[in-house]
Amino acid sequence: MQGAAEAIARVSVLSQLVVHVCMDGVVSTTEVEAACSEPADGGWSPLLLLLPLRLGLSEFHAPYATPLAQLLALPQSVGMVGGRPRRSFFYAGVQGSGVDAAALYYDPHCAQPALGSIGRPGGARWPLSAADIKSCHCEGLRKMKLTELDPSLALAFLCPRRADFEKWTADARAICAAGQPFLAIQPYPVPDHRCVPDAPPRAPPSPTRGAATATAAGEEEEEPAAGGLLYGGRTDWAVTDDEDEDLVIV
Repeated sequence: MQGAAEAIARVSVLSQLVVHVCMDGVVSTTEVEAACSEPADGGWSPLLLLLPLRLGLSEFHAPYATPLAQLLALPQSVGMVGGRPRRSFFYAGVQGSGVDAAALYYDPHCAQPALGSIGRPGGARWPLSAADIKSCHCEGLRKMKLTELDPSLALAFLCPRRADFEKWTADARAICAAGQPFLAIQPYPVPDHRCVPDAPPRAPPSPTRGAATATAAGEEEEEPAAGGLLYGGRTDWAVTDDEDEDLVIV
């Protein structure tokens, strides 16, 4: 975490920062390269890599604690957002290892007067006082076991240089290979699983097996047998004649 904070200080122009969000627990190295590479000179724009994950169903899956703690300990890590049900925190780092590892966190939710109005009657005034600035910082760290986390969370990594991203890729792959993997790092992107039909669905045919219908031109065409449904000009599924009358994809 300290190394990442120092790296942030070295990023001179924050507008050059590339924020890349990796969905479904998959990091596509080709997509990251395309987002951060400078076409003109082959340079590298500083990268903030965000990894939203769900590490369990209703509760955190305990075997994920070890690789999660190791990822949070990497020098490129800038922390994690997560928490407990109906409570969210910012996790700055981790202490310990395995199922006994504890996440160190801040609770940013603290109601206070508007900035610039502390001790100043008549409303906010600028510039901010030392008391205003101090009120934006937590007094101290808290900690909780990783196994007590809500399974929905997001990791963040800062890679100011290409070498930082390549080092993170190698270390993250080794961590996931040695333990319970919940992250995939691969060159190709996540495939699009959305189903786009070739044509709008047509009305289902008559249940009469092999019946003939008349077309507008007066010709006859045979409807598909076995109750098949025409979708986009194809018979995509049909009901079989099994005794239990299950629907079977064909």
